[in-house]
Amino acid sequence: MNPACRVDGKTPADANSVGVLFLKDSFATGLIFRTVGFGDGLSLLMIKTASAAIACVALAAPAMAGPYVNVENNAGWAGSTFAGSATDLHLGYEGGNDVASFYIQGGPTYAQPNGLEGETILTGKLGGSVKAAEKLSIYGEISAAFDDVNAYGTKVGAKYSF
Repeated sequence: MNPACRVDGKTPADANSVGVLFLKDSFATGLIFRTVGFGDGLSLLMIKTASAAIACVALAAPAMAGPYVNVENNAGWAGSTFAGSATDLHLGYEGGNDVASFYIQGGPTYAQPNGLEGETILTGKLGGSVKAAEKLSIYGEISAAFDDVNAYGTKVGAKYSF
């Protein structure tokens, strides 16, 4: 349970009724709630509980969520002959929780076939994974390269952790 989603060391009583998700390692960890007294009969605990529930819904997110930069080089050989390489400079966004995750990224790719002139093209990827069992996840990715003739690719697989 996320310690930031607690009021005075206790989980807000109405957290489940408002759909609060308690995610591990969220950036809301260590959030300090400050409240002031109101003269309208609302108790300080009710105000703290409501403030905590709202903040947890608004701020709770897994540590991996957010934007990123991905620089990646892929090179290939046919036997011992170098075929060429492609270098991506992608901006992306990823997110998820304990059950599923996703990412989307895109940007320029410099493609350099061996012995030929290189060119910069626009590429992108969309992918994710789903936890199918305790130690089994299923993942997939769709990729695209936009040039004179667009190219598309897919990847799907399963990962078992020991």
